[in-house]
Amino acid sequence: ARVLAGGALAAEAPSQRLSALADRFVGEMVAYDPTIAYFNGLPTDDHGRFADRTPQALAARGALEAADLKALQAIDPSGLPTASRATYAVLKEKLASDLQLRVCRKELWGVSHLDGLQVVFLQVAQQQPVGTAQARAQALARWGSAPHAIDVEIANLERGLKEGYAAPRSVTRRVIGQLDAVLGAPVDKSPLYSPAGRDTDPAFRAAFARLLTEQVNPAIRRYRDYLANDYL
Repeated sequence: ARVLAGGALAAEAPSQRLSALADRFVGEMVAYDPTIAYFNGLPTDDHGRFADRTPQALAARGALEAADLKALQAIDPSGLPTASRATYAVLKEKLASDLQLRVCRKELWGVSHLDGLQVVFLQVAQQQPVGTAQARAQALARWGSAPHAIDVEIANLERGLKEGYAAPRSVTRRVIGQLDAVLGAPVDKSPLYSPAGRDTDPAFRAAFARLLTEQVNPAIRRYRDYLANDYL
């Protein structure tokens, strides 16, 4: 009986290691960018920030993924039960592809009408939780950090140009058009106003409108003018 039990535990060990590693990877992913939880059905209590796209933060994220891939490769998939092999394969594909795609340096030419920063803002605005005092505080914190996120984006693009990376002119013009549409809308009609529009607290609605007017929209204007006058 001891021999059989020992064999069963040994067989379970790779599966348990894989499960722990998968949980760790998902936790790291959400910790880096809590907004992905809205689009992947993942739980998060962090609704107060955007992903940090500074070179230091991206390097740290890459180091974590490299460590996770190394840990995954130490697990022999032949020792996994059938039900766990799909998890192994999906996690290996995700980690390996993320690391291999870093050679593209996408952060240095991230101007995109499909998944650029302005698209992320619009998507997150629709998903931003509201309705409680804590949710309102986190909403104001996240959107108060939007100008910094925009400044980081501009700095990345400037670095990209110096290193020979650039988005196409046609794409850049489309992004400028999207930014013009956001800036041309009255604040209470802006798609970025969604958190306030879905909340009933007058003080929060006023504070959020003021935040858009005084901080977020001027930063978007700064990004738009950089693209039109310098980047393009």
